[in-house]
Amino acid sequence: RLWLAAIIFLRSVERDVFTLSLHITVGEHDAHIGVVGSRYDDENPDLWRRCNSDWNHRFKKPLIFRLGDQSRVTISQSPCSKGSDVHRLRTVDPGDTGVTVWDAGIALAHFISIHPEIVKNRSVLELGAGAGLVGCVAARNGASCTVLTDLEAVIPRLGVALANNCLGLNAHAAILKWGDEKSVCETLKRFNVAAVDLVLCADLVYRREMAARLAATLRGARHRECVVLVCQ
Repeated sequence: RLWLAAIIFLRSVERDVFTLSLHITVGEHDAHIGVVGSRYDDENPDLWRRCNSDWNHRFKKPLIFRLGDQSRVTISQSPCSKGSDVHRLRTVDPGDTGVTVWDAGIALAHFISIHPEIVKNRSVLELGAGAGLVGCVAARNGASCTVLTDLEAVIPRLGVALANNCLGLNAHAAILKWGDEKSVCETLKRFNVAAVDLVLCADLVYRREMAARLAATLRGARHRECVVLVCQ
């Protein structure tokens, strides 16, 4: 049985607040959790409102995310993946979606940080990991194994994110193209994960045709106790 939890992230331009709404449906039973808070980092008031950040903070400067224990996760960013990016790796990311941290990723990373029990001692699969913030935060909060996946062009940057933030942890980057249920199991087997406990998805679907591919991939990860967190 697949547990699907949808986290909805709402921005307010006038107020520095965010809203997280968690709705879980298991069979005929529903549960709802709401979280409303102020911006999580008073030293960086626009950190989670990425659309309002200036060019340097949005693309050129590393994003620094503060964990509950006050340690930090540092994610490099770039204005464009074509040519020489922040890691001087000549790769091409279609749409350049994996070169920066997006709003829903920050919201989901914050949610994990204030509820580390969600990932602690669990095997975690992140789909469309992009710059790597959410997966790194999951690993640092005690996940037993974390697999960050994305398209081939994004993997070098994920490798750098893991090297900078998750040394000594059981965290890995792997290529995973959506649409094939079997590919999920094959990817997990590479890291000795028989069944994934938690799937993380942040800012994934921005084109209609991607939804069916994502659904097929999620079916490949399903098992009785699997939980999927979607932040969009």
